[in-house]
Amino acid sequence: MLKRLTLCLWMCLFLLGGSYLNASRYQIPNEVPAVGIILEDGQHLLCLRSLEGKIELENGAQFKVVPEDIDVMMNEWHPYDHLTFSPNRYPFAVSDFFIHNLTSGGYVHADYCLAPQYQSSRTKKIHHIDPFYGEIYLVDGQSESRWIVDEKDREYLNEWKKGEAIIVGMNNDWYSRWFSSSPFILINNNHMDSVKFIRASREPL
Repeated sequence: MLKRLTLCLWMCLFLLGGSYLNASRYQIPNEVPAVGIILEDGQHLLCLRSLEGKIELENGAQFKVVPEDIDVMMNEWHPYDHLTFSPNRYPFAVSDFFIHNLTSGGYVHADYCLAPQYQSSRTKKIHHIDPFYGEIYLVDGQSESRWIVDEKDREYLNEWKKGEAIIVGMNNDWYSRWFSSSPFILINNNHMDSVKFIRASREPL
């Protein structure tokens, strides 16, 4: 009986110790600090990542990094790094987007795979939309912003609806700016079958 109790005790200690080591090695904060971080337009925080290459942002949106770039993301990027993403418009591209690490430099290739959490205070939603003038008002739990969509992309706004969640990225690399001078892109997960992003500029309210 004593041997059985001793064996059970050692097994419990082993399992608890293993769980602690795994948590200390792989746990990544999943809550954004309430103070101390300001995100400019198109900027995001790296909050979670997986060994399979998924990156989760502060609003719950996720990107899937291509296999060739996972090592860079896992070994050189860290929680709360400032990130942004931009379209990959190059011929024969292996991904739809680049994710740029503004904290440490460098980038990875990735595809957008999960919409932001609708109830998150950091998720932007369409408050008002005017397809004819290309005007969109976005609101989140902190602010309101006004955007003017590039004339070449306004036809897609006929499908967009009030209340849909939007994620903002950049359109700032030289190749993308060759097609449009608008400095930002807007992604609406509900309509990616028709268009992966639209280009826009932020304007005063």
